[in-house]
Amino acid sequence: MRLEMLTPPALVAVDRAPALLLARRGDRRYVQVSRGAGLNHLRWVPADAVRPAEEAEPVQAVLPTTRFGLPRAQR
Repeated sequence: MRLEMLTPPALVAVDRAPALLLARRGDRRYVQVSRGAGLNHLRWVPADAVRPAEEAEPVQAVLPTTRFGLPRAQR
C-alpha cells in the first residue's frame, strides 16, 4: 500500500478535537491532533474516525502566567 501525503494538510476533526490530516494509507489516516496550545499529537487513526472540521470543538488556549497573574506577553 502506498502512502499518500496531503499537501497542504486538510483541517478535520478527530474525537471532536481539531486536527490536520497529513497523510492517507489504505483505511488509516495520519493526523496531528490538537488538545490545546503546545499539546499536539501525531497518530494514525481509522478512516472513519476522521470527521469534517465543523464537528470539532473549540480549543481553549491557556497563556502561561507569572506568579502575579499577568500573561508573559504583557510584562
